[in-house]
Amino acid sequence: MLCFKNLTIKHLKLTRNNATDKGFKYLGTLKNLRTLDIKYMRNLNDNCLKQIKDLKLTSLSLSGIHFSSASNITNIGLSYIGNIHTLQELDIRDCDKITFQGFKHLTSLLKLQTLDVRNSSFCNHDLGFIQNLPLKKLNLSGTLVDLNAIKNFQLSRRSIVPQVSFDNSF
Repeated sequence: MLCFKNLTIKHLKLTRNNATDKGFKYLGTLKNLRTLDIKYMRNLNDNCLKQIKDLKLTSLSLSGIHFSSASNITNIGLSYIGNIHTLQELDIRDCDKITFQGFKHLTSLLKLQTLDVRNSSFCNHDLGFIQNLPLKKLNLSGTLVDLNAIKNFQLSRRSIVPQVSFDNSF
């Protein structure tokens, strides 16, 4: 087990790792951590996210391939992410167990500029949860959002109109 005591790590990439929620308890002590990339982790789950919810992260990526680590993240996990008010970038693609009950926690991420929800159950209704966020980039490819909803979303935004990626041709 790594000892994180007295470390000033700001950026950490733990992709394709077997860490568990017990290991994430130590990540939660890295108070200077700003960027965390935990993609493709086999044991990634809601309890892991609970351990890091008090960090002042600006970027969090927990995407993964279908039926892999990201499939273990649920509405509960997204509620923990909703407590990380410093987030500017969030990648939750392939997190297919999150529903509108989880996506509603995105409303508290008032600094969020980049959101990737590719290949998730994100739908037209969920656009309302991100309506007032300062998004500059939004990836909706492989979601349940239709083109009319995207147009209405962009038209209704008075300030920044985000760059929206949308490819549901598969």
